[in-house]
Amino acid sequence: MLISRLTGFKGFGVDIVTRDVDAQIEVQQAKRLFDNDVSGLMPQAQDASEPSLMNIDTSPEKAGSLYFFSHDLMLCYCALITGASSDVIHHTLNSAIAHLERIGPGTTYEHRLKKLLREVATRNEADWTEGRRREAAQLVWRMARTVGSFIEGSAAAKRRQGQKSG
Repeated sequence: MLISRLTGFKGFGVDIVTRDVDAQIEVQQAKRLFDNDVSGLMPQAQDASEPSLMNIDTSPEKAGSLYFFSHDLMLCYCALITGASSDVIHHTLNSAIAHLERIGPGTTYEHRLKKLLREVATRNEADWTEGRRREAAQLVWRMARTVGSFIEGSAAAKRRQGQKSG
């Protein structure tokens, strides 16, 4: 008698649990699909060099706004991919924009988020299809990842500069 094992894979809304003998092959195929899907969410080279990032104030005095901007972007991302109501999406975008206005007023990021906010405010709940949610989530995710990469790069540059002068 052959006893199969439960095995599975979970991530970004994909939940696969199987007990087939060939389960390992199915899980590997699902992971490949997942990896291909996630690669589209990673910051692209042109994102990291976006001029508007240079206008974001990363000074220690703005650390709270920078933290909560990133935090609210990720809450917005979660709201988009989990199917939360447009009220929740609107609230998280509004909060992210309020923090961004303190650290990067007038940036293209601010304009993009305000455009998305207007869309959320004017679309019916039924208009938020899974495909549109994924597009908006990808925009928000890439923005958060790009800002994070920029901050990490800025911090590394400051450390290197401090080492040279010290």
